[in-house]
Amino acid sequence: MKLVTYAMICFLRIPQLSITVENFKLILHVYSILEVNSFGVNATKTLVRAGTGVYNETNLLNHSCAPNAAIVYQGRT
Repeated sequence: MKLVTYAMICFLRIPQLSITVENFKLILHVYSILEVNSFGVNATKTLVRAGTGVYNETNLLNHSCAPNAAIVYQGRT
């Protein structure tokens, strides 16, 4: 259902994008990339989600249904 909603929003927000099977496949591809490869970005100190990031280096990691790694950010607080 999320995918259908995402596709409808894309078609409504981008008038140049005609409603075709090819364009739906393109939207499906982009949606899948974002679902699998994106990470939440939290606001400093509040841990409130401020956005979503897609990082080239993290796309090189293997994905698993039984993950054995965790993301830890070290830096300024």
